[in-house]
Amino acid sequence: MFSLRHNDGVHPLPVTPAQRDRVSRIVAIANDMLSTGGEAALQMKALAARADVSLATLYRYFPSKDLLLVALGVYRYESALARIGAGMRTQGATPGERLASLLLREFGVARREPAVAAALTRVGIHGDPELRGAMQAMQRLHLEMATLAAVGDGPALTAEAAALIPLALSAFSDGARAWLSGTRSAETVRLEVARAALLLDLPAAEAAAIDSAARRAAGSV
Repeated sequence: MFSLRHNDGVHPLPVTPAQRDRVSRIVAIANDMLSTGGEAALQMKALAARADVSLATLYRYFPSKDLLLVALGVYRYESALARIGAGMRTQGATPGERLASLLLREFGVARREPAVAAALTRVGIHGDPELRGAMQAMQRLHLEMATLAAVGDGPALTAEAAALIPLALSAFSDGARAWLSGTRSAETVRLEVARAALLLDLPAAEAAAIDSAARRAAGSV
């Protein structure tokens, strides 16, 4: 159930079950419109009609299309988190392999639904600064999902391994943007994402050394 449970200061959180169902229906229909017709097909008036809500109600929840797109991203990650929480496990014998499996599957979805991926990428890069809180909520969900998938049925991640998950997520995001722009092939992106995810399986000392070197490099810029 889509809940917008991360209060980002932008979304009016649905309170009653009926409101949550209504918002879930709106976002699911928006996802369908975007997937089949691209961002140009996602018009608020048409969405309100298909969702059987007034235009005023739609704008009360989503004052702009960009906010709706961010909510769509939240919806997707919350749905994935729910599936993982219900017992769905990613393939792999190690945290790095499980994370790689998750991110490669996510990239596969982006390849099948490039219009959705392009719209979410556009909002992330060029979106309204007022959506920063909503974008951060979506990023937190992505990190939570990635961490849960990496752990799987195994023990908790070491601090060194957990510190490398954002690196893998950055490789995924950068790669997806490059693929959408046509500057990188899908196979290259898959390889880069897998490499970044498998860093989690390094011995703790090596992972800590990478993290330390990265912090030093970032501080020297």
